[in-house]
Amino acid sequence: MGQWTEAIFANLAENTREYFEEVGREQVELIKQDISIPVVRKGRIVIRSKPGEPPRRDSGKLYNSIKSRTYMLGPRRVTLQVICTDKKGVWLEKRFRRPFMSTARQRLVEVIPRGILRKSN
Repeated sequence: MGQWTEAIFANLAENTREYFEEVGREQVELIKQDISIPVVRKGRIVIRSKPGEPPRRDSGKLYNSIKSRTYMLGPRRVTLQVICTDKKGVWLEKRFRRPFMSTARQRLVEVIPRGILRKSN
């Protein structure tokens, strides 16, 4: 490929990386909003989330473990990861059906293609 083509691909990759960083920050904030409802304690009664609802905020460990990472895998490939580093996240999501990461994944599938098209125009 020629220099001109390489420059176009490099520019597109950089714009995509910047867009992914922005989307990653937004998704982290949306997940944190979803899991920020506190656990309620009334004496011996503890009110937590129900199956199908995001987990409620208890210690803040899960909340603080939500992060996003964007990095380049070569000159033309950009990757965005929205992750939960707390091991209890998988347990809550899968075993106890308290979705918070899967809803973010669904949002990303909807948001990213539209955003890339907007950014490329």
